[in-house]
Amino acid sequence: MMDFDVEDFHNEKSCLVCLEDFQAMSLVKRMPCCHIFHGNCIDNWLRMSHYCHEGWRIL
Repeated sequence: MMDFDVEDFHNEKSCLVCLEDFQAMSLVKRMPCCHIFHGNCIDNWLRMSHYCHEGWRIL
């Protein structure tokens, strides 16, 4: 999992966990399956599950 600036991802508009739009300069994390999320959102999700929130791929 890597940290990125949301501006690196022009086609992703919102976090798939909280459904809130990304703001300019938001720090996001990209999963191995290439989905991106707010860092805090995916960190909290991964405490409950070892699967990607969207793809159900084991991470």
